[in-house]
Amino acid sequence: MTLNNLWIYKDKNITVHVFDKNNCTKASFRGVPKQMIRCDPPANVSFLRLSRRLMVNLTWRPEDERHIKKYDLRYRVLNSVFWNESQSTERNKGSVEHLDPSLSYEVEIRCSPIDFCPKCSWSPPYLFPPELTVPPVILNVEDDVAGQNGCRLLLIRWNYPSRELVKGYSVKVEHASGEGPSDPIPTDQMELRLIVSYSAYQLQITASNEFSTSPAAHWTVPARRHRDGAGGRLNVTFHSNMSLTLSWSDSEALKPIVCYSVELSSRVHKPQYYLFYLHNASHQLISLKEPLEPYQMYDITLHTRTNKNVCNMERINNSESTYGSLQAYFREGAPVSAPTNISRSNVTLTSMVLTWRPVPVEDLRGHLLGYTLLYKETGPQNTSTPRNTTVDPTVVSQELVGLESGTVYTVQIAAFTSAGAGVKSSASYFGTSSQGLPFLHKAVKNSLITCSVLIGIILFGSPLLKRAKGSFWPNVPNPGTSSAIQRMVKSYELEPLKLTILREECDTCTLHLPPPDPPLGLQYTGLQGSGQPLGTPLSCEEPPRRDASDDSTGDTLPDDERTTTPDALQGDPESAPGKGPSDYTTMELFQQGMPPPPPACRTEGHAGLHGEEMNKTVHGNGSGYSRQSSQGPMEIGAL
Repeated sequence: MTLNNLWIYKDKNITVHVFDKNNCTKASFRGVPKQMIRCDPPANVSFLRLSRRLMVNLTWRPEDERHIKKYDLRYRVLNSVFWNESQSTERNKGSVEHLDPSLSYEVEIRCSPIDFCPKCSWSPPYLFPPELTVPPVILNVEDDVAGQNGCRLLLIRWNYPSRELVKGYSVKVEHASGEGPSDPIPTDQMELRLIVSYSAYQLQITASNEFSTSPAAHWTVPARRHRDGAGGRLNVTFHSNMSLTLSWSDSEALKPIVCYSVELSSRVHKPQYYLFYLHNASHQLISLKEPLEPYQMYDITLHTRTNKNVCNMERINNSESTYGSLQAYFREGAPVSAPTNISRSNVTLTSMVLTWRPVPVEDLRGHLLGYTLLYKETGPQNTSTPRNTTVDPTVVSQELVGLESGTVYTVQIAAFTSAGAGVKSSASYFGTSSQGLPFLHKAVKNSLITCSVLIGIILFGSPLLKRAKGSFWPNVPNPGTSSAIQRMVKSYELEPLKLTILREECDTCTLHLPPPDPPLGLQYTGLQGSGQPLGTPLSCEEPPRRDASDDSTGDTLPDDERTTTPDALQGDPESAPGKGPSDYTTMELFQQGMPPPPPACRTEGHAGLHGEEMNKTVHGNGSGYSRQSSQGPMEIGAL
């Protein structure tokens, strides 16, 4: 096919016919040439999905780029119908906001129409998978010894939830001291092997595809102690809190070394690093970036690098090894805490084993040199000399031998450094066995004794308490059941007596009082103190002795009616017959059972009874009681 150049006018209408002989087809179009110019889509486009945004970077064909000022962009969710359109403010970059990170999108781009490009063609659609919004999951990091001295092998494994969206992974390894970052290590596998030194490292792993990068997963690989660190390969001398000299002994082995790295770290400070170059040297003076603190333990590690190109750590894999490390204090002090959890075991008659928890490293304030065990016999008057035993710093148990059987010992433990002994532990009390039996603590023995005493009181105390109560607190009898009262309960009705004042026998009056009527159901009889019946005149002189023949007179009461029954007795007199002699002698209680006295007798002129003559003892025959009147007139009611 031969093409010939045709001259046309931009402002004139033209009609063009195009024939395809192979397919026997024809196409025609007509228009003004200057309005028929069409600009192509951008030549190169790059996208990045990040945080619900789509960032766009693009370039145009050189002949079009000088005319294009802006571009149009339209997007939609994959397989949807409607487009969302936007226009950029620049011709080479832009962004789309507020996208759903879990959805896939398709995007088309064209130039914004201008006079030079009245028609712009849409680019083919660009497809974007969902955004990677979650970091990888690090499964484990295995730490093994590598083949060469001072190196270790790290095997890192991880996983990603949406594995089908990921095209690859990026692993970044950095020193924990902050030494210059190394280049990321790309991989399409979910594991990585690295040969590194004994230093501490920070790992960062990200997943990515053509349009997005996931957040990073982080992992810290702790430092590893060098086996030869305590063998004297390294030595340090502190000049001040801002400078030190580090020296090493094996200078011949380090001749090919051209680059050194020193790391200085503590438990409370971020690691520091110092780089220097040496040839055939065995020491280095180091000026510190931050001052050293007293009583603080520092880890000092020396790394070596044989390749000068990796001294700036552009490549970290298999680039350095650890020569040695040590722990040092700028200034030491005594420990500020004591061992804890002191316990005993394997107790015998003369020995026991003590175990304790060591002092925390942050409380040592110096290199731990060992522990001192102080123990002595316990007792208020014990004058035994305290004994002590010293053990190595790695020992946390010790057997005490040569002890006395059945003896309690006071035990204290203290750690010590080069600055002296630290705080002693609280006193602990442990005892040996007694006669082959396990030792019982004093508190346990006291508890057993107390329990034994209580059991004895329960078993044997009740009879003793009853007997003591009968001896010291006798039972008070009940007047209602007293035999003295019961014998007085006789049924006899006393005739009323009239009060007669006789002036025939002496100058004093003789008073005849009739007893009060007994209450219903109670009848009593009574005798005067002289043996005469109540109502017989009382004489100031002793009455004449009566013969037995006088007993037949009408003034004498029968023997079975000479008892007196008070009207205030409690209980039923018929149900309690008197038996035996009286066992009730308390007159106050008896008086409470007597009826109230009648009004006091009055005397006429000087014929009244004198108090001395009336202060006589009144005896009741067979009544089992006695009472002496202390008042002037006789209290007849007491009878």
